[in-house]
Amino acid sequence: MYLSIIIPCYNEETRIGKTLEAVHAYLKKQSYTWEIIVVDNGEMEGTGKALWDIDAFVKEHCAFPLAPKKDRVDSATGGFNAIIKNPRRAGMRILSPRLTKGKFPFHLLAVSREELARTNVAEPAILIDVIDPGEPSNGQPVHGCDRLLDWCRVEFADVDPAAVQDRWTEVLQPWGKTPAELVIGREAAKKIWSLVTKKRAEPPKVVVVADAGDRRAWSVVKAIGGLMNVPEEATACGDNRIVEVNPHVVAQVKLGRALVM
Repeated sequence: MYLSIIIPCYNEETRIGKTLEAVHAYLKKQSYTWEIIVVDNGEMEGTGKALWDIDAFVKEHCAFPLAPKKDRVDSATGGFNAIIKNPRRAGMRILSPRLTKGKFPFHLLAVSREELARTNVAEPAILIDVIDPGEPSNGQPVHGCDRLLDWCRVEFADVDPAAVQDRWTEVLQPWGKTPAELVIGREAAKKIWSLVTKKRAEPPKVVVVADAGDRRAWSVVKAIGGLMNVPEEATACGDNRIVEVNPHVVAQVKLGRALVM
């Protein structure tokens, strides 16, 4: 028998500590395997602060230790579903964009393709899959979006022309192509914006961008967020993420916006 105790909470700073202690005191006397999952809404104060204060207790006794604040699931916007729908994995960190209220079109999430397969997004979403030029692809990538409205695939490598000017005519490895064949072009940028700005009966609340765990997805996210006025707190990335941008990708994606206006 395996028992999961799921505790969704919001502004429970005066109760969460005693609650965890009481639940743990009971569970440790049982013969079956158990875990405690605290689903924090992600508020900057309240429960969030209290959880950080008792972090040592949670890490010692809970099967899923607390992740950094940016990776905590949001009980008010699908985080609860994210937990109960994901298969249990020891020590796993559940990724879920923290959907904050505000006047912006959607939330942005950058993940590796591996993370995409185990990331649950309960809100209506669209997906941009970034692969290398010529990389084999077999249809839609595996994802955890409950309501995927639309998706597209674009091909370009994580190559910045400024870094390879002295090798512009050379064939770069491991791609076996020249820089001109690898960098993001107008068509890829246009395809991205065609997906993002497409009129739909139900607009997406999350735009997910996936790559191989390099700079491309985060660069696309930063470019879209910059032009669409998406605040930093509505932008998230996965654990296996290089949190820096390819400046050429950012610039080209921003320029591509004019191609579909």
